[in-house]
Amino acid sequence: MKGFVFSLDAILALGVTIGLIGLIGLHYTIVPQLRYSTIQSDAEDDMQILSGEVNVTKFNLPQSFEGETFLEAIGTMWLEGNKTRAMNLTRDALENFTTKCFELVFDNETIYKSCPNEGSTVAVANRMVSGYRTGEKPTGYIARIFLNKIRNVKSKFLYFGGYIGDGNITRTFNLTSMDNVVSVDMELAIGSNFSFYINDNYAGYYISPGASMYSKTYIVCNTTENPSYCSYLQNGINKIGFNFSGNDSYIGGGYVKIKYNTTEFSVKEPEKYYFPGIHGIINLYDSFYVPGKLNGMNIRLHYQSDYPVFL
Repeated sequence: MKGFVFSLDAILALGVTIGLIGLIGLHYTIVPQLRYSTIQSDAEDDMQILSGEVNVTKFNLPQSFEGETFLEAIGTMWLEGNKTRAMNLTRDALENFTTKCFELVFDNETIYKSCPNEGSTVAVANRMVSGYRTGEKPTGYIARIFLNKIRNVKSKFLYFGGYIGDGNITRTFNLTSMDNVVSVDMELAIGSNFSFYINDNYAGYYISPGASMYSKTYIVCNTTENPSYCSYLQNGINKIGFNFSGNDSYIGGGYVKIKYNTTEFSVKEPEKYYFPGIHGIINLYDSFYVPGKLNGMNIRLHYQSDYPVFL
């Protein structure tokens, strides 16, 4: 019976000892964590204050800092050599909001430190501020270029690749993304004198070179010569016409060049060939250019004639 009591006392003493050790362990584990969490929260609060917009009137700052945060103003003054003002602004911004010791470090340089020595528990809060670098001024000039409106000059060529006759001739074509026409020129080997029409509007009378199959250059319109003729052209489908005044009513080759302004990028579109309209005896030997290997071709032919027609 005495041995049993002795053993029970020993067990009770051991339990109390283990309990005390556990309490001591909890104290040294939980209390530092709570202390660090509190300090970390204070550090984040301070950094949140410095990330807010600075009141230039309250802190007697230049108007150039209007709309900037405390961190931006402090960093600018520090890099420009106004270190005292940067230190004072840091102190004035935080001293009334925290009782803890704090230190503001910028690019490994201490801007302000409220206490000479660090405590046993240190918490760190960070903020990223772009555009600042030690040894370089944070302010300067920057140029920005914006593409506001494209102004591109394009040329549309209407080729007459062979003999086209016999009779008055019309040609249909498409102008895409056209802003305004700059000029219309022609170089043609043409049979006789002719009147030129743009979308059924009269655009001048022109003299044939006379000799058979000789080419001649004609200026229809530009910004200074007959500008109203250029205005007859429109964005989309257009038509030009050659009405001959002589018996040799044909075009023996050449082109019409239309130069125009556009506000669109150059886009390669599928090429479409429009047969010329011939009001007379249809006699057409024409051609067009294929930039590569021809894999297929569709032809839609609409005509009205009193004579047999072969394609």
